[in-house]
Amino acid sequence: IPVPKIVKTWKEDDHTLTLMESPPGQPLSTVWRRLSSEQRESIAKQTANYVLELRKLHSDRMESLDGGPVSTNFRFGNYQDVRPCGPFASDDELWAELESRLHEAVPERVRKLLRSRMPPSTPYTFTHGDLSYTNIMVKDGCVTGIINWETAAYMPVWWESAS
Repeated sequence: IPVPKIVKTWKEDDHTLTLMESPPGQPLSTVWRRLSSEQRESIAKQTANYVLELRKLHSDRMESLDGGPVSTNFRFGNYQDVRPCGPFASDDELWAELESRLHEAVPERVRKLLRSRMPPSTPYTFTHGDLSYTNIMVKDGCVTGIINWETAAYMPVWWESAS
């Protein structure tokens, strides 16, 4: 997996900061329209293989790399509400957090329906958390780096596809 080389890490208050080298190339978002069909397919396959590699890494709970809370804006609720939460070891613990972010006007019957439709979370797999074409660097039709790992964590198996 083409992850940028770490230059330096340090702590400021409650935050860990990481300075990384910039991979060669440009964000996929800026070159996509200029790529041939073959290049697009190749980049898609490369990216899919990297995601499959990540999904081989498991944890027994939803947690950050250091075992602590994850920082994410959940799938519903206030998308600007990025706050640490967890770790969670069960679907019920995760649902309690998700439900707490629902607007108070959401009726109980809708809450129950949402909970009943939530797929099982296990296995908790390592997830980039923000894998989009703005975070995939490419050069000459090849993926040269995946950047912006700040929301990476062990998340429910369905998380990356819901992002």
